[in-house]
Amino acid sequence: MKNYKKILASILAVVISAATTGTLAYAKNTEKTTDTAVTETVDTDAAEIPAPASGQTAEKDETVYVIAKADGTVQKIIVSDWLKNTGAADALTDASDLEQVKNVKSDAGYHLNSDGALVWDAKGDDLYYQGESSDALPVDMSVSYQLDGKKISAEKIAGKSGKVTIRFDYRNNQYETVKIDGKNEKIYVPYAMLTGLILDNAHFHNVKITNGRLISDGNKIIAAGIALPGMQENLGIDKKDLEIPDYVELTADVTDFKLGMTVTVAANDLFSQVDTE
Repeated sequence: MKNYKKILASILAVVISAATTGTLAYAKNTEKTTDTAVTETVDTDAAEIPAPASGQTAEKDETVYVIAKADGTVQKIIVSDWLKNTGAADALTDASDLEQVKNVKSDAGYHLNSDGALVWDAKGDDLYYQGESSDALPVDMSVSYQLDGKKISAEKIAGKSGKVTIRFDYRNNQYETVKIDGKNEKIYVPYAMLTGLILDNAHFHNVKITNGRLISDGNKIIAAGIALPGMQENLGIDKKDLEIPDYVELTADVTDFKLGMTVTVAANDLFSQVDTE
């Protein structure tokens, strides 16, 4: 299984390597039947933050882990921040609204300044800390299942056999309201969503994917699909003329349903590299 995970990671790295900021990755393992599912979101943010003690700057990388129910409903958001002390400053100030903040790699403490920002006693070192957030995610992902044409929960489908449909739906929550030709219009921040699944040929047969491609070596199938939630609205194109996908759907004849690792990567910085001239 490790080799297949490496292959899947390589496919998803095409999107990750093209975007160094604004990247989300959702990872989900539904091989075992549980009451809840864990969805992992990675948001890499290379924004610079001030280092007041030395006048230098630092970089901040942020990783967001989302614990959710099997239907995608968020239960808890855990944020992990890495402050890269490139200027070897004695103190680092970081604007944050996280709760239950704790240092996870050293004994360095912090205090709150007048505007509520965290001031870390860095002493020239990098800082690693975690906290909990209640902020909305920029893109929501929900996963639904059907067995022989009927809806079924992720908990109940484990071990079942029949015609299975797995659908990933994405909802873009991040937009700006701009005036176009005198009218206020929503313009969504563009996200390219790439979802990948590893399927065992012993359980999955006659696999088909909507808005994606399949790769097989005879033992395993790697399914990769892409969606662009909000792009249809941004371009104002009628679906009758051109439908821009905002979902990925997979169907298969399944024996004893087991689903291992699924990964979704979302990148918005990818679009800044597109040459429109």
